[in-house]
Formats: sequence, C-alpha cells, structure tokens
Amino acid sequence: MHSAFRKVVGFINRHSILEGTTGVLVAVSGGPDSVALLDILLHISRRAKAASDHCPIPKIHVAHLDHMLRAHEPAEDAEFVRRLAQGLGLPVTIRSVDVRAAASHSRRGIE
Repeated sequence: MHSAFRKVVGFINRHSILEGTTGVLVAVSGGPDSVALLDILLHISRRAKAASDHCPIPKIHVAHLDHMLRAHEPAEDAEFVRRLAQGLGLPVTIRSVDVRAAASHSRRGIE
C-alpha cells in the first residue's frame, strides 16, 4: 500500500471523517491533488465493499466549479473532470460562478 494512501486513510480514520456519512461530495479541480483524493476515496469504498456489505462511503459524487478567473483552461479542466467521473461511473456536477463579479458585488476580494 502506498504511503500517501496510508496517510490519508489514517487521517480519515483518526478523525472519524466518514463516520455516519451516506455519501461524499468530492470537489475535483482536475489537478493532481484532487484527482488523487478521489482515487483514494474510491479505493476506500471498494475495499470496504469487498470486506463486507456495509460501505462507509456508499455514494461518491464529483463536483467541479469553474471560478471564471482564467481564460482558456477552465473548459479543458471541466471536460477532463466530466470524462474522469463518467469513466469511473460516478455522478458529476459541473458549474460556473463568476467569482470576480460576486466579489465586486459584495465588496470582497476574490479569495
């Protein structure tokens, strides 16, 4: 078992992050960190299903949000995430929010 996988699983177990959950919404940007997290959660789910009929993550749903802050890459990121989720047989929701406009309207920074 890979050490990063062991560390994430250990953290999840130590802090009871998935205890009592009926599903997990995984925010996937398309970058390596969020894709790795999705992969780890899928492995946890599959291992639990193989071990028993009870799975701590019965449902995984992928979400992607385009913040509309970059010009061209967001469409590619969204399509990558859509294809990834569909290839894994997972439901996916992709949305766009004009963060710059919302920040301006609320007089806050984009962060």
